[in-house]
Amino acid sequence: MANKKDLIHFFTFMIEHHFQDYVVRLYNEYSYNPDSADNAMHYRKHHFGAESQGSTTSQVGVKILKGDIEIDNCIILAAGGATTVHRSYTLIDNDRLVSCCGDSVFCFELPILNLLWAVRADLATCFQIFKSENNYIIHGELLVTSLNENGQINWQFGGADIFVSNGGHEAFIMDSDGIILTDFAGTKYRIDFIGQLLWRA
Repeated sequence: MANKKDLIHFFTFMIEHHFQDYVVRLYNEYSYNPDSADNAMHYRKHHFGAESQGSTTSQVGVKILKGDIEIDNCIILAAGGATTVHRSYTLIDNDRLVSCCGDSVFCFELPILNLLWAVRADLATCFQIFKSENNYIIHGELLVTSLNENGQINWQFGGADIFVSNGGHEAFIMDSDGIILTDFAGTKYRIDFIGQLLWRA
């Protein structure tokens, strides 16, 4: 039986979505080795990012459950900057699960976890994903990226420094008029939903 410390660690790094009668569960997989037959968890499918074959920095396990029955599972493996599971890391869009992992974004068919597409959306790390009309907006470390529903890049926007919080400023805020960005040096940007710079301060 897991001790209290193990349970706190597990639930801190796990999120759940609900899709129809299913539970979609995502969690960090720190110790999984795709080249080993001696892993604690067996995954039916392995999905790699475009740049991750042979070198992964982020690994996320996904399970689909209906009641107490596990319907399907997979593991997502990606390169780039290491990421960890959190609420805005992933979303459900109709019958799709769309998730960041490392430098890539993955889109799966639900509930069977067939990979529809995977795209490298940042040169370093993909932190968050949001839906905007028929597109996905990705907050990356170096870039903000808009993807269409087929995983094709609509546009990308980069600043003078990385889009990571420094000094208590929110690095990424999306509202009805567009996106406000603050880079690590404190420079602010406002862009619209077609990636055009509206102002910089």
